[in-house]
Amino acid sequence: MSRLGSAKEVIQTLMQRLEDEDADVRSRAAELLGELGSTTETVQALVQCLEDEDSSVRSSAANALIRLGSTTEAVIQVLVQCLEDKDSNVRWIAVDALGSLEITTEAVVQAFMQRLEDEDSDVQWSAANALGNLERATEAIVQALVQRLKNEDSSVRWKAADALSKLGKTNDSIQPLIIQWIEQHQDSENVGDAIDALWQIVEG
Repeated sequence: MSRLGSAKEVIQTLMQRLEDEDADVRSRAAELLGELGSTTETVQALVQCLEDEDSSVRSSAANALIRLGSTTEAVIQVLVQCLEDKDSNVRWIAVDALGSLEITTEAVVQAFMQRLEDEDSDVQWSAANALGNLERATEAIVQALVQRLKNEDSSVRWKAADALSKLGKTNDSIQPLIIQWIEQHQDSENVGDAIDALWQIVEG
């Protein structure tokens, strides 16, 4: 670090590289900025990177913002926009970022629920995980997660069940819903995940 000068000089150098013609260089610069501490200038630069034409740069910028822990309105707004990105990896990281930053506005929660319908199972998994970490369990959230118990991807079913078990520990209405679902799907090969969720709630 001393060979490169002060931390401020290093940050300035990396920020200049965010304009590099090579996408790999821009991506690496964004990644390293996430390791050097949060400043208004750094956050603003990373927010701009979320609109980069290259998906790897957008992903690196989102990950950097997670590490910096920035929850400014501008960051949240752009991350929500990234939930509609054409690249599934960017959508996945955006969900993870908003969940990690504990953003629980109504708009973000609604966006998480929409991502449960994403075509990519990793995005669905991340959305279920984010919803399970919320401290509230509205009827809409619970019903959306219950529907995922029938998902064709086993990892999504498991995460939906895990999310329900977490929410069920602080909400008495979830246990009877899971019992009802199990009774209605006794012949389903997916019923095991629901039973696991029920057991976790009972076990506490």
